[in-house]
Amino acid sequence: MAPNPDHLALRDLALAIAAERPDTQVVLYEELPYLWHGSADDAVAELCDSRDLVATPWSEQVDTDAKFARLRAYTSQMPVMDTAGRLLAARHLPTRERYWLLTPSSRPTPS
Repeated sequence: MAPNPDHLALRDLALAIAAERPDTQVVLYEELPYLWHGSADDAVAELCDSRDLVATPWSEQVDTDAKFARLRAYTSQMPVMDTAGRLLAARHLPTRERYWLLTPSSRPTPS
């Protein structure tokens, strides 16, 4: 699945602002429907290499029932996001979401 150009533009804007503001942190995350098409690890590594950044990954447990309830608010987007019908029940949602904290490679990464 090709990334949404609006999402990439916003990401690039956030990174440009963060580069000028050392007190600003940028976090990337894998979201539906992208995560169904493979890991974002390679894309994050490529982004970091091109911008001299370091990515610190982590994951979080998802409350799938709460996520499902929030997704139901996007009824106009569901047919585009979910052509396979995977969002028709909370049990089909991933139980973990992945994130990456981006920091300049010249600044120590948080422990």
